[in-house]
Amino acid sequence: MAASTVSKDSEGIYTALASPDHDVYSTLGQSSVNSPRAQHLESECKSCPQGWEQKYSKCYYFSTEKKSWMSSRSDCIKRGADLMIIDSEKEQEFITEHKRDYNWIGLSNLETEVTWLWVDGSPLSQQFWGSSEPDNGPRKNCAQTDVNNWVAHNCATDLNWICETNVLLP
Repeated sequence: MAASTVSKDSEGIYTALASPDHDVYSTLGQSSVNSPRAQHLESECKSCPQGWEQKYSKCYYFSTEKKSWMSSRSDCIKRGADLMIIDSEKEQEFITEHKRDYNWIGLSNLETEVTWLWVDGSPLSQQFWGSSEPDNGPRKNCAQTDVNNWVAHNCATDLNWICETNVLLP
């Protein structure tokens, strides 16, 4: 297995990440972004697919159509992503800033009916449930975003959704 290599220019700006399968260019660090060389590299490099939004080290796709939770997840997987995992206050704030319609996120209790898990199988580390949520009532097994928080909802309901993937390819 060949190792990845990282390159810097004379200003100490990260200019390239190369692996046996991919060449991915990136600029890192606040001071790097302000230099002319970094701005040039940033304008040349597309870190996220067209129609996706980059924030932090992730790419986000906000759907414009509505589907059930399972169909939404299938759509994300077809795009090389999965439903969004919100694991920080910054990500929750990012979603809140968009104030779009209700959106499916990658959280459900479909596997256990008791424990809410993310689509990658990880447990909740941050929770942004609304008051009296999660409502573990009948058929309320999937999570959606609300204005500032999450709500348990019927997975068969058609809603918009948010896909998430990493900016840099593995």
